[in-house]
Amino acid sequence: MDTIQDSAQKFLDEMNRVGYSIKSKNIASAALSRLIHYHLENKCTQLNSTLTDAYTNGLQDRLNGDAMGQYFAREHLWFIRKYLEYCKSGVINADRFTLPKLPFPESFVRVINSYTEDVSKNEQQRKSRAWAPKRYAYWLSNHGIASFSDAKVTDLRQFILEDSKNLKSKTIPNFRSELRRFHIWLYENNYTKSTFEEFFDFKVAIENKIHPAALPDDIAAVIRQINLNTAIGKRDYAAIMLGVVLGLRISDIKKLQLTDIDWRRGEIRIAQHKTGKPLALPLTTDVGEALKDYIINGRPKFDDPHVFLSHQAPIRPIKAGSSFGSAYTKYMKSAGINGKGGFYQLRRAVGKNLVVAGVPVTTVSQVLGHTDISNTKQYIALDTRNLKVCALDFDGIRPRRWSE
Repeated sequence: MDTIQDSAQKFLDEMNRVGYSIKSKNIASAALSRLIHYHLENKCTQLNSTLTDAYTNGLQDRLNGDAMGQYFAREHLWFIRKYLEYCKSGVINADRFTLPKLPFPESFVRVINSYTEDVSKNEQQRKSRAWAPKRYAYWLSNHGIASFSDAKVTDLRQFILEDSKNLKSKTIPNFRSELRRFHIWLYENNYTKSTFEEFFDFKVAIENKIHPAALPDDIAAVIRQINLNTAIGKRDYAAIMLGVVLGLRISDIKKLQLTDIDWRRGEIRIAQHKTGKPLALPLTTDVGEALKDYIINGRPKFDDPHVFLSHQAPIRPIKAGSSFGSAYTKYMKSAGINGKGGFYQLRRAVGKNLVVAGVPVTTVSQVLGHTDISNTKQYIALDTRNLKVCALDFDGIRPRRWSE
C-alpha cells in the first residue's frame, strides 16, 4: 500500500500530465506537504481519514476569519479534496479552482477596471496591476470609506501598515510601487486631488524577520537518529549533510545530478533552482563520503541522472522538497527536540557560522549563492557574540533628572 508521500506524488504527477499550471501545482504541493507533515507528526505514514478530517477541520475554522485570511484555507482545502478524490478514483476531475472575489462596492470595481484597462497590455498585466488596488479597496470599504476620492493620506498610511503584516518583506516594496502607480493614475484622471507623492517618497523601514539557525547540539542530535545501515538512512544523511556543511537549499538538493559532482576536482557545480545563477562549492570529505556511500550502497539501480531517488515503486527522482523536510522533522522529534525548526535552519546555521568565524559578508553571499548581499546581512544579526561587542557603552550617561 502506498505511503501518503507516494500517493501525493502520484497526484502531483497526474496534475502535471493533465495540464495544470505551475502555480496550481505549487499550491497543491504546499497543501499536501502540510497534510503529510500532520500525518507524520501523528506517527502515521499512510493516508488516514481520521487524521485528514482533523486537519481539514482546522483549515475549515480559518474560513470564519476575514476574507484575506480565507484565501489560504480555501485553496488548500480545494486541492486536498481533489487529492482525496484522486486516491479513490485514480483520476482528477476537470474543474479548476478559482479564489473568491474580495467583496467591495461597485464604485471601486469600476475605477479599478478602468485603471487596469488603461495601463495594461494583456490579461496577465491586468491581473497583476489590480492586485494592490483591490486590497486597498477592500480595506477602505471595511473602514467605511466609499470611494478613493474620500481616502486621506492617513488612511493610506494605516492601510499599508496593517496590510504589510500579511506580506513577505520582499513583496512590500513592489506593493508600495503598485500603489504609487495607482495613485498617480487616480490623480491624472481626476479621481483624487493628490498623488500622495510625499507619502510614497518617504522611505519606510520594513521589519525583516530574523529566522533562527539550527543549533550545533541539535544538529548533532538529529544526525545521531539516522540509521546509516538502511538505504533511506544513507539518502537522508547525504541530503542533510549537503544542508549542514554546504548550506544548499532543498530545491537544489533534490535536483542535484550525478554529473554535478566533480569527484576529481572536489567540487559540486549547480545552477541554482531559485535564482538560475551558477554556484560552485567544495566537495568536502564528509559530504563526499556521505554521497559516495549513498550512491554506491543505497541508491536504487535506476537509469536516471538525479542523485536522490524514491525508494518505493515506481522509482523516480524526488520531486517534493517536503520529503527531506519531513525526514529532518522526524529525526528532530526522535531526538526529543521540540519547537519550531526545519531543514532551512541548516542553511542559516552555515551562514551564521561563517559570519561568526569572521568571513566577509561578500564571501558568505557567494557561498550561499545570494544574488543580493542584503539577503546575507541578516546573518550578522545571528552573530550575538560580536553584536555584544558593538553595543553602546552607557557608562557615565545619566538620564535627565537622575538622582543618586
